[in-house]
Order: sequence, then C-alpha cells, then structure tokens
Amino acid sequence: MTLPRLVAMVLSLGISTIAAAQSPIECIPDPPSTTTHWPSIYLSRSNELCFDVLGWIGFQGKNCVRNGGSIQWSGVIIVYADGESKGRDETDLRVRDAVVTPERIEYVIEWSRGAGWQPMQDIRINRLTGIGFNRFINEQGADTMRCQVGKKKL
Repeated sequence: MTLPRLVAMVLSLGISTIAAAQSPIECIPDPPSTTTHWPSIYLSRSNELCFDVLGWIGFQGKNCVRNGGSIQWSGVIIVYADGESKGRDETDLRVRDAVVTPERIEYVIEWSRGAGWQPMQDIRINRLTGIGFNRFINEQGADTMRCQVGKKKL
C-alpha cells in the first residue's frame, strides 16, 4: 500500500513522557511551515533516543533506542493522505539502525497495518550545529529545522 502523502496524527490521552525526560529536543521548521518531525523526541538519562509515544491509545512496544539499535511500537493513530483521512486504526511503527551519537541523530520511521513496511519519515539532526532535516518519504524535498535541547518540564 503506497500513499503519496502520509501525515499521521496521534490520538493521545495520556500524560506526556517528555515531562519526565532528561533532555527534550525541540525542532522548529525554518522557515516556518506546516510540517514538523513526529512524534516528539528526547534523550534519556542514559543517552538513548526516545519517542514521546507512551501516552498513545493502545501503545505497546518500546519507545527508546540506542545508537545502531532498532525498536518497534504500535498504537491507534489517524493516517492522512493528500489531506484525506484514511481512518483511525492500530498501526505498527518502527525505527531501524538509528544513529545516536554526540554529533548527530538520524532515523527513519516506518509504518505498517499488516501489509508490509512503508518508510514514512526521515529525520537527520546535526547536534553540533542544531540544523536538522525532516522529509516525509513520499513528498519532494525536505524541510529544514532548527533544533535545540529544550527545558525540562519538571
């Protein structure tokens, strides 16, 4: 199943896990645009890259990955394609071979609803300059982001 434009929106009722995070990473599109990296990310106290997904409806799996590692999780999300909802359903997501070093963060989120894995979003962040790139796989080009470590929420 190929979708020309894939944007996912999470239905979340839980408390944000970033509230307890060691180092939330905040990325703002530059210049401003309607797209952003998704889901929100943070670095754990043990320097793992974590995704803010623990509050998702139906969440199962792992949300933190080390350099070179892979994780998989699932939850109920709404998928939009070309501005049209493709429905709210249980969706599997994964990150394989993540790069989490003092110099950079890189990962690709893939999704599946049982019919094979599809790449969704490619994120690359230079931790030394704070410049990042966000590319939805089925779209042309990438959005530039300015990223920084955010303030702790607690």
